[in-house]
Amino acid sequence: MPCTFVYCMPYEVTKGSPFADMHMPPFPPPLSNADKSPAARAQFWQKFATVQDAISNFMTTLPGLQNTGLYGEIPPSSAMVPINSVIFVTHTLAQLAIIQLHNSLATDIPGSYDTCMTAAREILRLTQHLTPADYARTTMEVVLSYAWTICAQVFIRHHRTLMRRFEDVSQVDLELDCIVAALENLRGTYPVVGRTKPTLADC
Repeated sequence: MPCTFVYCMPYEVTKGSPFADMHMPPFPPPLSNADKSPAARAQFWQKFATVQDAISNFMTTLPGLQNTGLYGEIPPSSAMVPINSVIFVTHTLAQLAIIQLHNSLATDIPGSYDTCMTAAREILRLTQHLTPADYARTTMEVVLSYAWTICAQVFIRHHRTLMRRFEDVSQVDLELDCIVAALENLRGTYPVVGRTKPTLADC
């Protein structure tokens, strides 16, 4: 099945939107030191929505991780290689693109915060399909280490948010441990990963 992603728009720019009464920051962060006119703000959100729709539409075209050749993938996976590493990385980068789009807004906009968390958890879910052989086989360690580091930083932010609220952090602790473990598994083929491993203390 193609990978799909359910995201939340921070809010619509048109009147009559169900988000019309939501408290919003005066200007999107990228406009904080630039043109703060209503027209510039509306243009920003229109472009934001266009990029988000493009990423979402792209996700719907992705083949599943178990590459059977059904979508014309070259080369198709054998029974001994159930995960196509290129397709795996493509799924991961699509989720990373969502995080990067929303990350600068996550502090001010709950919808963007939740969207980052959803994408980070999807990246983590993808890693659970990998076997030790897959870690040794992939040729895109640099890309994955970057994506997984950003994913870990999203979990760290959530951990700190929950700590401030005196809420249970056991789930996010486990999620962070799992993504850090994935980074550790890359060290065999890309030792630099071990030098940049994120922790609660330094992120």
